[in-house]
Amino acid sequence: MYPDLYYLFRELLGIEWPLLHHITTFGLSIALSFVFGMYYLRKNLLLKESLGYFSSRKDTLVDRQKQAKVLPSKALGMIALINTICGIIIGKIFYLLENGQDLQPGLTMFSFSGINYYGALTGMLLSSAFFCYLNNIRPLAVFDAAAPGFLLSYCIGRLGCHISGDGDWGLVNNLPNPISWLPDWLWSYNYPHNLIRQGSIIKYCDWGNYCYVLSNPVWPTSLYEAIICFLLFLLLWRLRGKTYQPGFITGIYLIVSSLERFLIEEIRINPMIGELDITQAQLVSIILAITGVVIIGLLRFSKNRRLT
Repeated sequence: MYPDLYYLFRELLGIEWPLLHHITTFGLSIALSFVFGMYYLRKNLLLKESLGYFSSRKDTLVDRQKQAKVLPSKALGMIALINTICGIIIGKIFYLLENGQDLQPGLTMFSFSGINYYGALTGMLLSSAFFCYLNNIRPLAVFDAAAPGFLLSYCIGRLGCHISGDGDWGLVNNLPNPISWLPDWLWSYNYPHNLIRQGSIIKYCDWGNYCYVLSNPVWPTSLYEAIICFLLFLLLWRLRGKTYQPGFITGIYLIVSSLERFLIEEIRINPMIGELDITQAQLVSIILAITGVVIIGLLRFSKNRRLT
């Protein structure tokens, strides 16, 4: 594992620049996920604007009375700002609710650690919907445009979790690798030099505070999620040019992303909710999946199932 870029550059390129200690691989992955997410959101918004989802030009999909006050692609800066603020706040609240019993001393609402993905997603969806309402923008069309970018952002973030060894791994997996061609590190992994300094100390280690390795290998769930979400991103990106009714891509996103998260939670370390025997993420996954099914069901039984 590479908790910061210093060790990554030293191992791969033989370069030792002390300043690279200040750039963590997890922090870099978050920054890259934001950049790529916004990039693909803008591309999708421009495509939908050209198809007439937000304007009132002749032969487009929006009545003059429903014309957006501002095109979404022109307001990305404001959308990104309010989404970031609301995503962090709601994501932190979800994290504290989920891990309240196991929090380390000093970890509070105002610390920089611990943000729940579904909480952040909820905060961004609510803030985006409110912004769209104020500016007469069709929120489902915006959510459709954002869905592929959400999956790619999540993929990059999870990849950062894996490379840094931030503790977002699975349960202990001592089972033998059943597939001869599958690398052992893809089946189970012990995360040497992990970011959270968990496990036993590595002898003769010169990695500063990152000289720990898990005593027992675990499922590399963050890597699994990165791979799956990248494939799901390709699926939604392939659908981007289709003129489905607003909300169809959102419904697909809610179903496939929720199914992925629900299943991965079965081998992932997370506290259970009381006697329900499910995690908070699984409960939210069920709610979002049902929401996705309802959205697609409503679109299916509407008069025009496919826009032309």
